[in-house]
Amino acid sequence: MTLPPSFVTRMQRLLKEEYAAYDKALSEPPVKGLISSVKMPADELAAHLPFALERVPYHPNGFYFDAPNPGRHPLHHAGAFYVQDPSAMAAVCALPIQKSWRVLDCCAAPGGKSIQLATQIGPEGLLVSNEIDRGRVRILAANIERMGLANVIVTNQDTDALSRQYPAFFDLVLADAPCSGEGMFRKYKEAAEDWSEGKIAGCANMQQNILHNAGACVAPGGYLLYSTCTFSVEENESMIEAFLESHPQFTLRPVCEALLPFTKPGVTEKATLARRFYPHQAPGEGQFIALMQKSADSGRAEQAPADKNRLQQPSKEEQHLIDQFLSQNTTIKPNALTIIATPDGFRTLSSTPPASLHGVIAYGVNIGRIQKGVFHPHHQFFSAFGRFFNQQVNLAADSPETALYLAGHTLPSEGPNGWCCLLIDGCPAGGGKRVNGVIKNHYPKGLRQPLS
Repeated sequence: MTLPPSFVTRMQRLLKEEYAAYDKALSEPPVKGLISSVKMPADELAAHLPFALERVPYHPNGFYFDAPNPGRHPLHHAGAFYVQDPSAMAAVCALPIQKSWRVLDCCAAPGGKSIQLATQIGPEGLLVSNEIDRGRVRILAANIERMGLANVIVTNQDTDALSRQYPAFFDLVLADAPCSGEGMFRKYKEAAEDWSEGKIAGCANMQQNILHNAGACVAPGGYLLYSTCTFSVEENESMIEAFLESHPQFTLRPVCEALLPFTKPGVTEKATLARRFYPHQAPGEGQFIALMQKSADSGRAEQAPADKNRLQQPSKEEQHLIDQFLSQNTTIKPNALTIIATPDGFRTLSSTPPASLHGVIAYGVNIGRIQKGVFHPHHQFFSAFGRFFNQQVNLAADSPETALYLAGHTLPSEGPNGWCCLLIDGCPAGGGKRVNGVIKNHYPKGLRQPLS
């Protein structure tokens, strides 16, 4: 790999005698990693995949693996796992995240860290997963849907709007800021080709604004977690030092001990509690992690007024049709789900929503829509609540039937007529409707995989 000469000089100055080991690591293949989802426990996932998994020591659901094209595996389509670099996993492992926390991931696409966060806070917790880029936020929403997460609101806003909408609201705010990407040079050669000193300066200006706005969203006593996938001091330690200087209500905190053997301390005197992840230090690419806590007596601001237009309840007739579908096809009791009506269907969120829902792209789980007096379930409903369906058809990942289902074909299936959830090795993948011994396929056309 050819590195920009000025980057080499910077890294030699930063790493000193360790630079040779770092340079050697860049000539080796990137390390691959994945995390299991709420749809399939980690131990169960390892038993079903056709390639070996090795535990990531600092992450309870993380694995190293070495296999080509994991995204083509049926369990990936079913949302049983998400491919994520081991160093990227490390950021969310910086602190013990509590069940039922309210969390904001303010630069979330494509969604790996959001998936980690949503899994750890559980169904009672709330995650607002935000992405400013309109194209990338669609990818984010699709990944959240595939993973069957029912406690996430996906938004499309800048961080300035978030700071006004959610002042002092979250127990944890993650700012995984856009950066110059120096930690990804081994994985993406175009990142090295696009690098420049000017890009570092431009990213630093943007990060300063993001960090300020992210801090405004942290509740008293809550945490602000800042991360990048770059090595430059300007985007990392200098950014943290400047933030702490201008925001005295925040204090830099040590990360969890599990990360210490795999990372190195920050390189400036006032930011030694921050951690750096290098490819020659541990399996993975590059990551910077800084954990800060807001003082408990810093005051809690009032939320923005509720957006009543976005919290429309179903009419009595609509609620009746939804309850009727649930009682006939699932074990979910009527009124067990808090349902709102949106332009694209009826949605449910497993946790208590915030007061304001401006900028929402996806709210919880889309359970379906009503047309001509009939309730039609949405694919996401099967993905998130498939195990509650009365009728379930479990397919083996390596079976011809699984390939046919993912390609959109009908399947022969004996049993009562009605809606059923199709599972792959026990993981809910999507829905279908059995009619006279044939399952009519309702796997979305945009997700279908051609038969090989």
